Amino acid sequence: MSRKNQSLKMDEKYLQELVEEVSKILSKYGYNQTNVKAKDLINYFSIDTQTGDTTTLSDIVVHKLLLLHEIVELNELKRNEIPISEEIFHQHNNEVLQAHVTATEWEFLISKEMDNQNWINKRLSLVEMWIKESNFSPTLEERLRKIILKYSN
Repeated sequence: MSRKNQSLKMDEKYLQELVEEVSKILSKYGYNQTNVKAKDLINYFSIDTQTGDTTTLSDIVVHKLLLLHEIVELNELKRNEIPISEEIFHQHNNEVLQAHVTATEWEFLISKEMDNQNWINKRLSLVEMWIKESNFSPTLEERLRKIILKYSN
């Protein structure tokens, strides 16, 4: 099943409560996010990616740190006035990748502050895979490498 079909099943009221909860966590650690609403997440996850990513909204709501990542990513896109539309991954791929790396930086920072080394270890291998398999600019790749260096045991 595509991302689109899965995301359409998400309860917007429940998701908004989660967004507000995660927004408080972000604010506590210095990231002031005020722009993202549940509807934004539902829209974002209803768009099929060009990479074939099948991660669904249902997948991320069960992990607060993944939801945190997606909220930061969306907030960064909205801050840069990137429309959340079917064309986002084609017309604004560089901006999406920048937002993704920023979200990853915040995800790791907050994970470390929460003393969640298991999560960090799990996600470090994913960051390494992104570097190998994705088309990041040299600047973004360097930011990802810094995450690996900073958070590896």
